[in-house]
Amino acid sequence: MRIEKNKQRIVAAATAEENLETRPTGRLNPPTEPEAFQTWLNETRSKYRELVARREARRARRAAMVKRRTAAAAERMRVISRLAAAGDDFGNQDSDWDAYKSISREADSDSEADGERLMELEEALREYEPPPANSSQHHQLHLAIEPLRAPELMFQPSMMGNLEAGLAETMEYVFKHFSPEDQLLLANNVFLTGGSSQFPGLKERLERELLEMRPFQSTHKVVVAKNPSLDAWYGARDFAGSNEFENWCISKEDYYEMGGEYLKEHYASNKYYKSPAPIVDNTLAPSIDANVVKEEIVVDC
Repeated sequence: MRIEKNKQRIVAAATAEENLETRPTGRLNPPTEPEAFQTWLNETRSKYRELVARREARRARRAAMVKRRTAAAAERMRVISRLAAAGDDFGNQDSDWDAYKSISREADSDSEADGERLMELEEALREYEPPPANSSQHHQLHLAIEPLRAPELMFQPSMMGNLEAGLAETMEYVFKHFSPEDQLLLANNVFLTGGSSQFPGLKERLERELLEMRPFQSTHKVVVAKNPSLDAWYGARDFAGSNEFENWCISKEDYYEMGGEYLKEHYASNKYYKSPAPIVDNTLAPSIDANVVKEEIVVDC
C-alpha cells in the first residue's frame, strides 16, 4: 500500500508539471496604469517563485532517485523489476505509460521552456521592480577576512605580488650584520611608532617572531610609543627646536655643490657607507692580440 501511494504521488507530480508547462505565459510588458502595473508586478513575482519552486522540486526528486535507500529509488526499482517480468506486450495499455513516466528520469530534467521563462521573468523584475524601501546598507561594503589579511601584508608582501622581504625577515637580516652582543641590544630595544603600529596584535606578533629568530633563552623587548600617530611629528618638532638644528641642516650651497644625494650625519640620520668599488671581471673583457697592425689611411675629398 505504501509503495502504491508513492507511485501515485510521482505520477501526480509529473502530471502537474505537464499542466503547468501548458499554462499561458502571459505578457512581460507592464501596463501604464499604476493599479494595473502593481497587479502585473505581483503576478510576475508569483510566477517567478512558482518556477523556482518547480526547479528546486525537480532537483530534489532527481537527487532522491540517485540515492539508493530512498523511497523514490526503491519504488523505481520495484516498477522496473515488474516491467522486466511483464513480457513483450508492454505499451498496449494506457496504464503502461503512467508506469513509464514513474521510472523515467527524462521527466525530471530541467525544462528548457521553464529556464527561458525564468530568465524572462528575472529580466522583467530586474527592470521594473522598485528597489526595497530599506536601502541603508546599499553603501556598505561587507568584508570577511579582508581586515585580517591587510595587516598581514607587513609580514608577507608576497600576498599582493611584491617580492620584497617582510618585517620579520628584514629584522632578521639586520641582526645578522652585527655581533652577538649588539644583536642582543637591538633585540631588547625594538620600538614601534607610526599609525600602522596601532594594528591590534602587532606587538604580540613581533614578540613571537623575535622569539623564533633569536637564540634559545635570549631576551627581547618590544615597546610601543604612547601616541604612535603623532610620535614622529613630536620628534621632528623637538629636533627642529634644538640648538644644533642649523648645524645638521643642508644649506643651499651644500645642495648645489654636492647634489641632492648628499647626507649630513647626525644622531637622527642614516649612516653614510661608502659604495664598494665595482668588481671588474677580466674574463669578460675582449682579448687584445699583440700582432694587431695599425694603419693610417688618408682620404682625399
